[in-house]
Amino acid sequence: MSAALPSYAAIIDAGSSSSRLFIYQWQSDIALGEPLSLRTVFPSNPTEKKESEVDGGIQLKKDVMSSYLRPALLSGQAFLQAHNVTNVPIYLLATGGMRETLTVDQQNVVLRAAHHAITGFQRHFLRRTMEHQ
Repeated sequence: MSAALPSYAAIIDAGSSSSRLFIYQWQSDIALGEPLSLRTVFPSNPTEKKESEVDGGIQLKKDVMSSYLRPALLSGQAFLQAHNVTNVPIYLLATGGMRETLTVDQQNVVLRAAHHAITGFQRHFLRRTMEHQ
């Protein structure tokens, strides 16, 4: 019996001063009751760390969201392609800058813009293995 392939998820940590993309890996074939062990696989070095971060708070970028998130998403896409990793969901975690400085309606506008920008990249993160055979 062969070991299961690892699972991955991409998370954009959208902060009030910058946003960062992280890609996590875990083994999905753990025994019942065993703790899940997440490992950050991207960024893993200073160059990737710089490429995965975009300056400025997400709460200020609703009108330029696609161009704001693009560098971080491109760096994650390059990592996934280099490692032949497919079917990676993207999540967004919006932190204090969103909760403390914007009304709920303003937050929704920013989140919709981020959703639209992420959706444009989703096909790169969720591509099927067969597309590249």
